[in-house]
Amino acid sequence: MDNAEIGEYTLIGAGTLITSNKKFPPGVLIMGSPGKVVRELTEEDKKYIDESYEWYLEAAQNQKY
Repeated sequence: MDNAEIGEYTLIGAGTLITSNKKFPPGVLIMGSPGKVVRELTEEDKKYIDESYEWYLEAAQNQKY
C-alpha cells in the first residue's frame, strides 16, 4: 500500500490487495486482487458507514482493558 490514496467514504472488501501508488476516488467499493473499483456507493451505503462508525467508536470507548 505504499503511496496508495483511498478516497473518503470508500469501502475495501475483505482480502482486497491495494497495490503501491494506486489512487481511488471517494465513495466507491473496491474489491479484488489487485483492487479495482466495483461500483459507486449509494447514499444508503454512506449512511451505513456513518452509523457503523459511531457504533464502533462507542463500543471501543466502553471497552475495558
